[in-house]
Amino acid sequence: MKKLMESWRGLINDDESEERVCLDRSAFDLLMKRVADEYDDHLKNVMIEDEQRQKIDKLCNQYGYREFSDFLRSVNLYNLAQKGNLMKPQK
Repeated sequence: MKKLMESWRGLINDDESEERVCLDRSAFDLLMKRVADEYDDHLKNVMIEDEQRQKIDKLCNQYGYREFSDFLRSVNLYNLAQKGNLMKPQK
């Protein structure tokens, strides 16, 4: 990061009164490489988390564990069956 700061030339004001940062080409390339590396690491972590989530879901389903929304759905179906409305179309 220190190398990037040394390559910073300063702010440039353009015609629209917006400030722009001016970098040497080598500093820009280094910055883009670091951004790409961080993005790759982020994608790897997301993929690992997704794989772990799928394994956890599969194991929970194997043991019969369900989410709370599944429980509510089954309670609603049970109540409809008690009233005799299970097979009637929903409005």
